Amino acid sequence: MGFFCIYKIPFTVSSYYRKFKSQNWHRGCVPLFMNHTNEIPSLTFYEYRGFVIGAWARPESVKGATSVGLVYMRDKFGSMIQVQKIEGMLFENKEQAEQHGVELCKDWIDKRRG
Repeated sequence: MGFFCIYKIPFTVSSYYRKFKSQNWHRGCVPLFMNHTNEIPSLTFYEYRGFVIGAWARPESVKGATSVGLVYMRDKFGSMIQVQKIEGMLFENKEQAEQHGVELCKDWIDKRRG
């Protein structure tokens, strides 16, 4: 049939914050969503100074991965709107690229907030 459905999944920041507080390696960020299934690539989103940020490592053939960060903000109805996409440097491994993507987002927010 080919119908697409959009589901809004409610979540509370406080429950995820308590669960992942000791595992959070980004200072000042609160993890919002972690998905460790093998079916869909996982993305971790963080809440930072009123914004929602996420990062991933975009594979670049055999050279490594480029860091990519996304910054979202919530509108008055709770929907998330992308406000910035930041592409960073090429790294040799995925973990470094993902960490750099989050740092890029945090820097962008800090500069915007002044």
